[in-house]
Formats: sequence, C-alpha cells, structure tokens
Amino acid sequence: MSAIRLPGRAAFATVALVYAVVMLGGTIPIPMWGIWAEALRFGPFVITLAFGLYAAGTMVSLTLLSSWSDHAGRRVVLFAGLGLSAVSAGLLLAAPNVLVVLAARVLGGLGAGLTATTASAALAELGPARRAATVATVSNVGGLGTGVAVAAVALQIGGESIDTVAVLYAWYLGAVVLCALAVTGVPETVAGRRSGGLAFRRPLLPAARDRRLGFAWAAMGVFVAFTVTGLFSSLVPSFLRDELGVREPIVPGLIVALLFGAALVGQTLAPPALVDRVWPGAAAMAAGTAVYELGLLAGALGLFVAGTVIAGVGFGLAFRRGLDVAQRVADPRRRADQLATYFLSAYAGNVLPTLGLGALSQVLDARSASLAIAAVIVLGALLAGAGAVGPTRGERCRLRRISGGPRRVPAERRASSVPG
Repeated sequence: MSAIRLPGRAAFATVALVYAVVMLGGTIPIPMWGIWAEALRFGPFVITLAFGLYAAGTMVSLTLLSSWSDHAGRRVVLFAGLGLSAVSAGLLLAAPNVLVVLAARVLGGLGAGLTATTASAALAELGPARRAATVATVSNVGGLGTGVAVAAVALQIGGESIDTVAVLYAWYLGAVVLCALAVTGVPETVAGRRSGGLAFRRPLLPAARDRRLGFAWAAMGVFVAFTVTGLFSSLVPSFLRDELGVREPIVPGLIVALLFGAALVGQTLAPPALVDRVWPGAAAMAAGTAVYELGLLAGALGLFVAGTVIAGVGFGLAFRRGLDVAQRVADPRRRADQLATYFLSAYAGNVLPTLGLGALSQVLDARSASLAIAAVIVLGALLAGAGAVGPTRGERCRLRRISGGPRRVPAERRASSVPG
C-alpha cells in the first residue's frame, strides 16, 4: 500500500507546525530551572552552562549537518530533528542528575539546528517565497514564545514540583511523536538526492556578489536581533528576583513570552512598508533595549515591560525581513546549507550577551555589565539601521532585481503610462 501524501497546503502547514513544536521545546525549560536546581542541587553556573550547551548544540548542528537535507532530502532530516527533540524530552521527563539535564539540552540544540534550516528550506520549496519567510518566522518565534508561556502556566496550575515537569514533558513528547507521524505525508522537495552532507563546513554565502551582499546584511541583522533576546533572557530572572522580589516562576515566564508575543504580532501585522526596510526593526530594537535597561536601573517593572514590547516588535521585524532576503537570494541547490549560515549568525548573537555578562561581571558589578552589553547592542542596531557599511545605491537596485523586490520605473515610462 502506498504512503499517504498530503496536498500542497496541508504539507506546508505540517512543516510549519513541526518547526514550531521543535522550537517550543527549546524554551519550555526557562521557568523550570528553579525546580531542577532545588531537586538536583545545582546553582546558577549550571543554568548558564545548560544555556550555553543548548546554543553549542545548535551551532554544531548548523556547521556540521547544515547541508544534510540538501543531499538526503528534507523529510529524513525533519525526522532526525524530531527524533533528537524526542530523546531530549524523554531525558528531561525524569532526569536523575545534572549530567542528564545537560546532555538533554545538547540534544535539544542539535535538533533545533537541524529543524530550523530544513523546515525553512522546505517551506520555501512548498510555497511562495514571501509567504514561506513569514510562516517560517511565525513558526520560529511563535514556538519560542509558546514554549515558555505553556511551561509557566503549567507550573501555576500544577504547582512547582518535579511531577508537573514530568507531566508537561510527557505531553510534549506526545506532540513530537504526532508530528513525526504527520511528516510521513509530506512530499519530498529535493530532487535527485546526492551523497555527502555530513562534513564540517565553513559558513556558506551565495556565489553571486549581489546575492552575497544581501545575504550578509540579512545575517548581520539577525545577529543583532538575537543579541537583544539573549540579553533580555539573561536579565529577566535576576531583575525580578533581586530588584522586585518576585519569586513566582509564572512571572518571568510570561514576561519572556511577552517578548516573543510582541515579535509575533509585529512581524505578522506590520505593513509591508515597515517589513521591507531595515531601519524600523533596528530602531525599535535600539529603543526597546534602552527602555528596558532604564527600567532595570530604576527598578521599574512598567518601564521594563514597555521596553520588552518595543524590543520584541523590533526583533520580529528584523527576523522576518532577514529570513525573507536570505531565502530569496539563496542558491536553490544549496538552500539549507546557506540558511544554516543565517541561523548560525542568529544563535551566535543569542549566546553572546550571556557570555559577555559572565566575563564583564568578573570586573564590573551586574548593572554596569548589563549596561555595557546593552550599549553595544544599541550601537549595532543603529549601525544596521543606518546602513553605515551597507550596499551602494546601484548594488541595492541589483539586489532588488535578484530578489523580486520593487524596482524604480524610469520617468519616461511613468509619463507614458498616465491615462489621457
């Protein structure tokens, strides 16, 4: 009996759902760390290490396995990403010690890296490029925001206990299994599979110069965007605990979810005039970072939340625009390989604030360290928005022709098209 194959729209929706579910698993642990720390007796260093290992797993996946789906096909790599996510969830469901928790985070990072590039490439091949970029960013950001929100609500309802953690991961494991079953119906979009793909690769850019230029700008934009989320995620727990005395795990979880929720709303509801330009996202990221740092220094939750919303909108705009450009200029036969470079920039930006705060905290107090990192992020966002090292006018015109963007119509053609 032949396998059931989903029609185009259903296959597109299935890949988007798989993408969101895998991303969701990356942020479920955020409200859980206090419970694990108490049950398994570890301190803040282990939490920072777990965050770093997740990012390391993702980056290893992006550099070592990035081109696998270009060779073996999208479906088999989606299965691999879901399999790694399932094993990670199974380990966290009943982790007996710290080493198991850390191993689970590495496996989760590997699965996230595989899924991000493969699902983004598959969406671009199953649907129109612009819609694919929008849906890919919604799946990524929506999954991240949903994971932390669901975990926070589960702890509020079920109580702060290991039993609640186990029940939540059992449900998540079931969702991953259902996604794997659904992927069996997704048609393969890679024709003529080739050998290879499992090798360490340097970051790969498109071959054509104009395409490289557009791709590099997209990668720079997403790097800055993810430094914003990295700094924010590093500051929220300590700010609420030390400055405001908030101990309930649902509060930091929901505030982190607010960042991703604002990003989701910003990238889906913003008019094309904002999405198609660099400066709106860059300006919002710079302003939001400045506002929530001001809230941190003043001990004002209202300012911190306002900065969260503003920065979240900027993050969403920058991520959507960057992925749209990256997908349009990527070489079709190396699409996943080149999208891996884009996501490698993202995760490098995400881990940088945590490492920077850790290093600067050795010589500065916590507030001064966070202020220094925030200043660098604001400067990077402003440079990206202003195009201080951007393409020339002629290069931008050529990039628009490549990526299908708007082109300037000569004056004589505009005049001849006026009725009467």
